[in-house]
Amino acid sequence: AGDRHDRPAPQRAALRVPAEHHEGEEEAHRRAHARRSGRRCRAEARDPEGRGAAEARGRRDGGDRRRTRGQAEERSEGDLMAVLVIAEHDNATLKPATLNTVTAARHLSDAGAGDVTVLVAGAGCGAVGEAAAAIEGVAKVLVADDAGLEHGLAENVAAMVTGLASDYSHVLAPATTGGKNFMPRVAATLDLQQISEISAVVDADTFVRPIYAGNALATVKSSDATKIITVRTTTFDATPAMGGSAAVES
Repeated sequence: AGDRHDRPAPQRAALRVPAEHHEGEEEAHRRAHARRSGRRCRAEARDPEGRGAAEARGRRDGGDRRRTRGQAEERSEGDLMAVLVIAEHDNATLKPATLNTVTAARHLSDAGAGDVTVLVAGAGCGAVGEAAAAIEGVAKVLVADDAGLEHGLAENVAAMVTGLASDYSHVLAPATTGGKNFMPRVAATLDLQQISEISAVVDADTFVRPIYAGNALATVKSSDATKIITVRTTTFDATPAMGGSAAVES
């Protein structure tokens, strides 16, 4: 201690300056912290319900996600409804791709996904509906006969399918130009992920589809309550066009 006081005055001053500077920094820090605390208190006073509203939104969003997962889990346990196949046709005759798509639908039915329903959407397409009713393994045919559906415009067909989709666990269409045109619109409107160009059915939730331009195959599983699927028709045999006696509803 004596050595410190024996130093010359300039040295003692130099030792005091850093100490005073450090004390000044601490004081500035305390004042800044006090200002921030004051601002938080004033903000909470102005919006006393803000935090409660945010917490309520979080609880609500979490509940919605849990309900969605619960519905998917219920369906995955076998509480499935039915499979809807969108028929491809020219308003006069049924296109062969429909028969291959029905085969994929029958594989799903065998896996527990319920009966197969075929939708014929067009104009003056009664004969197509009768042909669809004769397909082996089809339980019901829905005929939507309207002038707006005559040319198979994607917007109109997608709107029709979207209105029906919630009644089915799977919605299938051939992966043709027409199917590739309207099915993504259906999936987007329903906020679902489309499963494209399946080449095999593993079970009601699991499918095989080509990737990397067909150079590899991927096995994918979906938990969506309604599965929007396009079918690579060349990998499924055609279901017999005769032998069925499905009911036709218009």
